[in-house]
Amino acid sequence: MSLWKWFSGKPSADNLAEMQEILYEEKSLAKRHSIMINSIQRQLKSTSEKFDLKLYDFFKKNSEIFTTICLSYIFQTDPKCKPKSWEEITDTFIALVEMTRYGQIRKVEDIQNIAKACLQDGNRYELKHYGLQLVLNLVSHKEMLHIPFDIFQAAIDFSVFTNDHSLQLTNRHVLSSTEEVKWIGPIKELLSRTPLKFPELKNIQSFIPHNELVREMITLFKDVLQYTLSGAIIQNTVNYSEHFRKWLGILRRSYLLVLYPDLIDNSYNGGFNKCPHLLHHLVIYWINRFTKKPEIVSFMFVAEQDRKLILGILEKSFVLFTQDSPLSIKNALKSYGIFESWIVNKRNLELKDITLEEFFLTIVKHTTCIFNYKKDTSKSRIEICAQSFNIFNLFHDKFPDNLDFIKTLLSLCDILKKQEPCNELIERLSVFILKVMKRGVIASQSSFAKTTKDFKPYLHQWANKHTLIIQEWKNKIFELSIETNYSLYTNINNINFWLDYIKLLGDPLDFCEDAQNEWVCSLHQIIFNLLEKIVSPVVLLQCFLTDLSRLILEGYESTQKTSLDTVCLLYTKSSYERPSAIQTQHLFYLLSVAIQRIHLKESILSHSPKLLDYYGIHPLLKDLISLSFIYMNEGLLLVYRICCLPNYYRKTPLLSLDGSTTTYLALKNDVYSFFVKRLTESPRTCVIDAFTVFIVEEIACQNNEMVKEGIDILMNICNNKESNISFSALQSVGVIAPIFPSHQHYILDFVIKNILDQEKFSNDYLIMAIFDLIVSLLMNLKTKVTENMLQQLFDKVADFSESIIENSKLKIFLDLFLSFLSFYYLNFPVQDNCIEIFDSNIKDKLSSAEEYYSLNNNTIITLHKNNFIIRNEFGKYLWTCSNFDIFDASDKTEAKDKLLKIFKKSKISLKVQENPHPLSQSETLELLISFIHNNYEPYLAGCPVNSYEDIPKKIEYIENLENNIIESHDKINLKNIKKSSSVSKILIANLGFLNELVPLESSEKLDRALGLLDCIRAREQVKIGVLYVKPGQDDEKDILANDSCSKGFQEFLTKLGRVVELENYGAYLGGLDQKGSCGKISISYTDWEHDVMFHVPVLIPTDINDNLQVIKKRHVGNDQVVIIWSENWKEYRQDTIVTHFNFVNIIIYPLEKLLYRIQIQVKSQVRNVEFGPLKDGMVVHWKVLPILVRLTAINANKMLKINKHPSFEKQPFIRSKSIREIIRDNGVEPVTISKKLARQSLTHYSHSSMESSRQSPF
Repeated sequence: MSLWKWFSGKPSADNLAEMQEILYEEKSLAKRHSIMINSIQRQLKSTSEKFDLKLYDFFKKNSEIFTTICLSYIFQTDPKCKPKSWEEITDTFIALVEMTRYGQIRKVEDIQNIAKACLQDGNRYELKHYGLQLVLNLVSHKEMLHIPFDIFQAAIDFSVFTNDHSLQLTNRHVLSSTEEVKWIGPIKELLSRTPLKFPELKNIQSFIPHNELVREMITLFKDVLQYTLSGAIIQNTVNYSEHFRKWLGILRRSYLLVLYPDLIDNSYNGGFNKCPHLLHHLVIYWINRFTKKPEIVSFMFVAEQDRKLILGILEKSFVLFTQDSPLSIKNALKSYGIFESWIVNKRNLELKDITLEEFFLTIVKHTTCIFNYKKDTSKSRIEICAQSFNIFNLFHDKFPDNLDFIKTLLSLCDILKKQEPCNELIERLSVFILKVMKRGVIASQSSFAKTTKDFKPYLHQWANKHTLIIQEWKNKIFELSIETNYSLYTNINNINFWLDYIKLLGDPLDFCEDAQNEWVCSLHQIIFNLLEKIVSPVVLLQCFLTDLSRLILEGYESTQKTSLDTVCLLYTKSSYERPSAIQTQHLFYLLSVAIQRIHLKESILSHSPKLLDYYGIHPLLKDLISLSFIYMNEGLLLVYRICCLPNYYRKTPLLSLDGSTTTYLALKNDVYSFFVKRLTESPRTCVIDAFTVFIVEEIACQNNEMVKEGIDILMNICNNKESNISFSALQSVGVIAPIFPSHQHYILDFVIKNILDQEKFSNDYLIMAIFDLIVSLLMNLKTKVTENMLQQLFDKVADFSESIIENSKLKIFLDLFLSFLSFYYLNFPVQDNCIEIFDSNIKDKLSSAEEYYSLNNNTIITLHKNNFIIRNEFGKYLWTCSNFDIFDASDKTEAKDKLLKIFKKSKISLKVQENPHPLSQSETLELLISFIHNNYEPYLAGCPVNSYEDIPKKIEYIENLENNIIESHDKINLKNIKKSSSVSKILIANLGFLNELVPLESSEKLDRALGLLDCIRAREQVKIGVLYVKPGQDDEKDILANDSCSKGFQEFLTKLGRVVELENYGAYLGGLDQKGSCGKISISYTDWEHDVMFHVPVLIPTDINDNLQVIKKRHVGNDQVVIIWSENWKEYRQDTIVTHFNFVNIIIYPLEKLLYRIQIQVKSQVRNVEFGPLKDGMVVHWKVLPILVRLTAINANKMLKINKHPSFEKQPFIRSKSIREIIRDNGVEPVTISKKLARQSLTHYSHSSMESSRQSPF
């Protein structure tokens, strides 16, 4: 068997049947040798174990004869009997090695001579290998013999690893011999005929130089280390631990002493000063291997000297590290890996006279030497040093309270401080120290409070140059805040440890500008984060006011602003808890100093709206208003806050910084001047909305002169070239006009004359807005409209009508506008801007429909026997008729008498609900007849109708009308109509409509289409949530569970809309159940354009068995807009109600003197939605609060719809298109009216006017 097969651990088997022939001495030596080798090989092949007890017995019984044969065969010098091949020599060496490995050593002197001869210089590796194996077995089993040990010490020539010949490394003279060794010559000759082969060294193959001697020594040294792990048979059992312990002691006295003399014996004069990387690598991997063997690892750290030696060898990996040696990097990484495995798998370690914690701390200390980098700050060293922090983390995770570990970190800080700065290592160490200190704060350990003072000088010095440390400090405080109980932050005495951590980086005033900036910005984020977690702002104010004030007064300019922002944030959040009087005075002092500094003026102005909740800050008002003219955007926010103050504090004295005294009322002109400047120079939507609120406030306080000037400004802006600005101004005028009756006539006249002009006809978006405003003005008009004004309106409408395309969207809109005027304005005037929905008189059971007709493309009439239903753009209406006899045209007197009786009894009397005022008597029929005259000329007599003629003339005219209809149309013969005929049809015939109607074919399709049409409401249906938040409530469950509220909120509800009983309410319910599950009452608001239902959880019964209050949340949680009345001192969080909706929150915070601050919250996905008139940060008075909140909520809901559906259309517009489609689907082509007839129809409206008496909502 060859050497390589034997070395690989795959020997052949043996058969002991030939033992007799081996013992037979008369046979030749070669024959007996051959039989013996075959027998041993078969025995070796029969087992896969490293040690086999059968094989042990086999060698024990035959070792004497086997040794004799092997030695005789090796020592044979007779040319006739000498070995014929190297393979035979190999087999002989294997036999000797195996026997001695099993401890069967005979003729020790001969074997050690063979080993010595094989290990001599000049021999090939194969001979040295067998010589080393023999001497290893001799040393292992004959430890007391000196010669084998001396041979073992000399076996490896360490001098090949250094050029320093002065070092005392290996005594190779032991291997020399005084006598000539004749037997080795033939063996070397046979070996020379075979190629040289070294075993493969996988891990370090690329690191070994092309030097045969170095390679030999590396391989032999590896063999020695491997031998220590192979075990031995001791007392008939295989024992690895005893074998290793023995060899660890042997290596300590030999090779390890040469490699690491300073670790074993400082008095030893020989050995390496620095162990070569190759040899150290083999030792490191040897340690790695035996620490993975359970039978060895259990005792290897029991003895202190062994523990220190192994740890010291691993530490050498860091001491020997050089950036230009890849192998040293590999050694260091491997050592770290070993250390980590021990800490992670601590259960495998057995220790004596030392605790596990102490042992791991020793490991930590052994890794710190890598930080003695001197001037080597290479990337590779930094990467190696970074591994130390893994060890640190593992230790700290297992033993967080170890103070000796803290001291180790302090010593490491000192090491780094004394060397040239290495930025990355300083940052890594600082970050780790911050982590350790954070854990100490959480544990509230007094010992850690002391150590923070020790670390502070290092961290302060390093943070001053490395802002990353400050950023990590901030992150750790974030983590600290999350991991501690927030209830601690209610009292400053509970958070001393936390404050110690905050101060860990030292005084920020001593930082450079960049570091100070970073520190202040980080603190600002920390405070903001804590406030978001509902931490008391007053406590935080106590903690940081002094430091922040010093930074404002003494810090760099770049940090003063952030410091000021942070202080203002704390005071803003503290306003409901009311800081002490001293703190308020301190704030005034800071602001009065800061406002003198140019770089802080803008910041102060931006914070002033919320800081003005502190009345001690009001002396700054005059200066702040002056700043608002410079910083317009921030100034607008200030004006939001103060525009209502002059009206309600009026002549209250107000001091200013210059010592002068003024009044709040005197500020009004400044506010007004600000608006004028902004609106005349570069008007914006938000400014227009704010100005609208200002004007509404002035109307409420009856400051008419300023109101008139303001309205003029807004109306002039309506002609702005930018359509969005013009549109916003039009909306504002529409808000103001209904509540300022004395100016309505003027506004309408201005709109008709100056705003409705040809230039705007090209902008569909704008012209629709103008017509909407006109409709709004007419609907809310409180003065008589002159004929001249109406004439101008309809003249312009006529001009406009001629310029647009038939069937276009604008054409439909114009038709809708005209229909609205004829249907609402001329025929159904209302009062108090309140058009309520009354109980419907349309019953489910009507007589079957007789006929269907269309009228003018926008009306469908269904005739029943005694009534008819009209469906148009504005809804569905039922006309009920009483039977009457048609008088004979020849009997004029009788006809006059009968018709006169009808007219005398004809009065408009509507059954209304409690809130609206009854309508006064109106000559509606006269207007209707007048309308018929102008729109249906072909079927009417030529004489004009004057709506103010006396009744007999009207009767005479109608008689002529009937005669003309009967004579000119064969379709209708009124004389043949009997009393039993359709009364509704007779009425229409008498009004002259019948021949203008176009019949529609009755069918299921038509009925189905009319049913769908009835589902399209005539007015915009809006549902809005209204939440009530009690003091201290910030949780969804608590808020929804409220079943009581303050008087102020109740009063607000009654002003927001009308209280209605759900059970009998016939209008829009917004999904509320009428059977009682949603309560008995709710709040509703309706006008000519909107039908609003407010979802008020307080009015919905609270289910004590339902913590989630599902019924309440089902309604308010699905509303897009929610009004929130909050009496809590903390600001309402947008995520309080968890929902996919609630896109806009309008929050009302009660202040003093019936003032209310408004907060507008808009979810991120709809940030581009703009609405008004109320804006975030405004403060308004109770007088105008309900109307402005309601209007803002309705506008927000509308803009959200437009944002989601850009093609959004109003309900009448949708109904108009649906009616046209129904008519077209029934085969009726749209009626096209000539432009001439259209103009005649339009000019008719100017002959009609109305007047009614209405009151201001104030």
